[in-house]
Amino acid sequence: RPNARDRLVDLEEGGIALQVQALCDIGAGDEVQVSYVGQGLGYTDRARRLRPYGFCCRCPHCEGERLVQGLPPPAQPPVTFAHDF
Repeated sequence: RPNARDRLVDLEEGGIALQVQALCDIGAGDEVQVSYVGQGLGYTDRARRLRPYGFCCRCPHCEGERLVQGLPPPAQPPVTFAHDF
């Protein structure tokens, strides 16, 4: 489950920044986790919306819902990059 949320904010001097806000206490060394898609969506919709990000979520929430629905593990989508660095 996400323990933080993120959003893009416009900077007064121009440009944008990613702002991350904790949703609960996050201990030193704990991983900050944000959701790439809405939590209110069902497993199939979340999986479909994650494909453009190049990964399949295997968090306990998604895995539990997938198992309850009797769905097979998703195939790992190919990773594509929008930029060459």
